[in-house]
Amino acid sequence: MPSGFLIAGVVMGCVLLACIWALIRLHRDRAQLRVELSRFEAIADVEQHANEQRAIADSAKADAAQAQATIQQINERAEVLRATIAGQESQIAEQQRQLGSAAAMLGAYGSLEDVGKQIEKQKQQVNRYNQLLGNFKKAEELKAHIAQQTQRVQELNQTIGKFDTVAKLDQHIAGQRTQLVGLEAKIRDLNEVLGGANTASELHARLKYQQNLVAELQAQAQQVEEVLEMQEFGFYRPRFDFESSSKYQQMIDLVRDQQKQMTKNDTAVNWEKKWIVEGSEAQGRKMMAEQTKLMLRAFNGECDAAVGKAKYNNATTMENRIKKSCEQINKLGKTNSASITDAFLKLKLQELFLVHEHRVKQQEEKEEQQRIKEQMREEEKAQKEIEQAEEKAERDEALAEVALERARLAFERATQGQLAATEQTKAQNAALAAQVAKLENELKEAIDRKAKAIARAQLTKSGHVYVLSNIGSFGDEVFKVGMTRRFEPLERVKELGDASVPFPFDVHAMIYSENAPELENKLHQHFAHRRVNLVNLRREYFQVTLEEIIEAVSGYFGEITFVKVPEAAEYRETIAQRKASQLEEAGVLDMVRRPGVQLPADSLLPRRRLQATE
Repeated sequence: MPSGFLIAGVVMGCVLLACIWALIRLHRDRAQLRVELSRFEAIADVEQHANEQRAIADSAKADAAQAQATIQQINERAEVLRATIAGQESQIAEQQRQLGSAAAMLGAYGSLEDVGKQIEKQKQQVNRYNQLLGNFKKAEELKAHIAQQTQRVQELNQTIGKFDTVAKLDQHIAGQRTQLVGLEAKIRDLNEVLGGANTASELHARLKYQQNLVAELQAQAQQVEEVLEMQEFGFYRPRFDFESSSKYQQMIDLVRDQQKQMTKNDTAVNWEKKWIVEGSEAQGRKMMAEQTKLMLRAFNGECDAAVGKAKYNNATTMENRIKKSCEQINKLGKTNSASITDAFLKLKLQELFLVHEHRVKQQEEKEEQQRIKEQMREEEKAQKEIEQAEEKAERDEALAEVALERARLAFERATQGQLAATEQTKAQNAALAAQVAKLENELKEAIDRKAKAIARAQLTKSGHVYVLSNIGSFGDEVFKVGMTRRFEPLERVKELGDASVPFPFDVHAMIYSENAPELENKLHQHFAHRRVNLVNLRREYFQVTLEEIIEAVSGYFGEITFVKVPEAAEYRETIAQRKASQLEEAGVLDMVRRPGVQLPADSLLPRRRLQATE
């Protein structure tokens, strides 16, 4: 009988160990599931991970069923043990009763030796009973432990039952997909940073913070869109002053190499090197390396976008955008003591400024090349006109010399052949003399034109400084002051008004100077603060009055006659037709057509234009 209880106890111990092992495995799997679920916060990752968790959940259910069967077997064996214990308790009571009767029967033994043997026998049996009682106590403890484990198994079953809801995530994922499409790459990277949460409460807090951050970013984006529609951007002050775009490109390459070196040396982000995850420092370093990589990816993406969008009117806005992005990313990394260094931020801002100024310098060089090409075309046209004028003067000179020689010969023949000249021959001689004088004047003019053409070719700085206006295009008190070396300067004026403006230019003055660039430069410097375009100095328009221009020309060159009232024929005719159309619509012209009713012609023009004309 005692050996049977011992075997039963061993069996029960083995079963208990198996049950405990199953429960430990379930607990470990559950902890692992929690860790895995905390790492896959993004909905897209949960969808991918759901299939793996279903298999784990099924395995957990099978283990739970096996544990339940084991517990059922333990319960059955416990019932058998309870029945055995009850039988043994009745036997102990019977033995105690027999011991009591044995004391009364001591006198019945034949000798004291028989009594000692009987007592020793009873002691051995009592010891066996005491051992059984000890086993019975262990059985009671086992019963209580079984009840406790049964309760834990029920809790595990409830926990495993929750994994059934993973299948319901498919429908939720489909609904969330449409919302995830609109999220920017920055938000997705920031969501991945939440994988470092260690507890459910921390994860919930981070998710709440992220939702607030998304709402804040959306509000800021809306505000920025509204501001961009109405904001007048300020003047950008250059940080660098290189002479050529190639020097800017060299500095850009140098700054980008420094950024790569900082990333390679792990100095772009400050982070805690001794970080322990799940009791492992290596896991901590791995987690922080992944987080710093995500932070750099997000920050580099923001900086690249800002640099790519930088233009003449938003460089300051892009600078603030980079600083704001760095601040927000550092807030997200503050929980794990990770932040982008100031040195790396400074390099990113230098890259922004360099790229922006590099583009500006390229545009300036492009415009300078265009100016040089235009100047070369002007000089080529001027040289061609000079050559044509010189050739024409040479042809006129040759023709005049031939005609003059013929006239002289005819005059000499007439003079020698007629010694006694009549009145008619005198008149013919006078006509020939007048023709000779005329041809001599034409020859002199041809020689003068040739000399001027040669002088113009020799004087490379000679030309005309013009003062133009276009009230139809730019309004009153806006004048163009420029220079041309054309032999016919009015052709240049005609070119300016061909296609670039709706109305042709009117000439107020055309000043010939042997040093036209110097006179033009003096006038430009005199009215520098009155330029219409303060950025592009090739736009030679100034918002001044004609009296101010006359005063400046008198001071730098001398007295020149100006046309004070521009003709502006096309513009004035356009205004008159538009006014007539308005009056016709109002029925005023019907009154004009009536007999005896006459309106002044000037009434069809705006009063302001009439005053200018007067």
